[in-house]
Amino acid sequence: MKRKIILLTSSFVLFAFSAVFSQNRMPVIDTVLVSQNADNFLVEIEYGAHDPDADTLLILVKVSNDGGQTFNVPAYSFSGAYGLGQSG
Repeated sequence: MKRKIILLTSSFVLFAFSAVFSQNRMPVIDTVLVSQNADNFLVEIEYGAHDPDADTLLILVKVSNDGGQTFNVPAYSFSGAYGLGQSG
C-alpha cells in the first residue's frame, strides 16, 4: 500500500512542477500611436506587439465615444496587421 501512495505523490509533484514552470506569458504591446487626418478624418493607429512565447496574436480594434464605458462606434476599412493570425 505504501508503494502506491509514493507513486501517486511523486506523479502529483511532477505535474505541479511542470504546471508552474510552463505557464504562458502575456503578450507585450510596445507602442501605440494614434493620429487623425484632418482632411478625411481617418484615424491611423500604429502599434508594436509581440508574444514572448511566439504565440499567434489576435489584434482587435474597438472604438468608444464615451471614455471606454461602451464600444459601440462602428470601426471599418482596416488595412495592415489585424485580426487573428498575427505572428507573435
